[in-house]
Amino acid sequence: MSIKRSRDGFTLIELSLSMLFIAVLSISIVLIIVNTISAYQRGLMLNKVNSTGTNIADEMRVAVQSSSARSLLASCSANKYVNNLGDSDSQQLQIDACYADNAHNYAYIVKYATGFTLGGVSYNNVPIYGAFCTGTYTFLWNSGYYDSDEAMFNEKRSNEWAKISYIGPSGGVENWAGGKRFRLIMVQDNNRNICASKMRDNTYALSNNISNTFDITAIGSGTLGEVVDLLPTDSSNDLALYDLDVAIPSINAAGDNVFYAVSFILGTISGGVNILSNGNSCVAPNESSTGLTYNNYCAINKFTFSVQVNGG
Repeated sequence: MSIKRSRDGFTLIELSLSMLFIAVLSISIVLIIVNTISAYQRGLMLNKVNSTGTNIADEMRVAVQSSSARSLLASCSANKYVNNLGDSDSQQLQIDACYADNAHNYAYIVKYATGFTLGGVSYNNVPIYGAFCTGTYTFLWNSGYYDSDEAMFNEKRSNEWAKISYIGPSGGVENWAGGKRFRLIMVQDNNRNICASKMRDNTYALSNNISNTFDITAIGSGTLGEVVDLLPTDSSNDLALYDLDVAIPSINAAGDNVFYAVSFILGTISGGVNILSNGNSCVAPNESSTGLTYNNYCAINKFTFSVQVNGG
């Protein structure tokens, strides 16, 4: 008598379905892990932008609060700023213009790019470097667009970024850090010499043709004070300013109270930051030459604050 043994097992269809289920489950797990890592990375970058931006705003507040209110309007009639204009009528016109906008150009100057494109799209009035002169310290910055792979403009092609010229310890003219491009530095500048250096060869109304060298030596105070690098250019820092704006200062009738409204945009260099078309955003992955992975490392935020200086 023969005994028939049944053989338990999977059919080909059952095996295929099982493998399909395992594949779908594995892919789902991988996608969840990738998305979690991306979200975590973006969270880290956003936190870094927010904490760094807050620190920069605090540095600016302290610099303004420790400055002299009276020194701002006093810049309008200081001889070292206007004495190269020739006749007294020309000097008076510049002094009057200075008082008319509360010496705004002695507190804030900015350079706009020429021939600017981002991802092949042209834009106008894109700030690329500038200075905020508080009367104690000056904040001098170069835009993150100088380091961005997505942006191109004439000044970038010609290596024309903001520099500081001053008298060095040996008595000769030098550039800070040997002319190396910086992103944001804070320089001891008690007389607003850096902003004033742009006044020497122009009428008070600044044009966009200002040179990229902020010449302290040209106005009689050639020794550079303390310099603090707030956004280092080393590999550990991927942040830069993309704009810094200071509104016309509000000054009371006595001239002993000044109120500043300041805003700046801080973002990563990676990811193709775009502050030009749809607000403060990162370039969409399909618009970036580096795609989604690069875009995951992009973060941006705008900081706005007000600060007042009394007396002095």
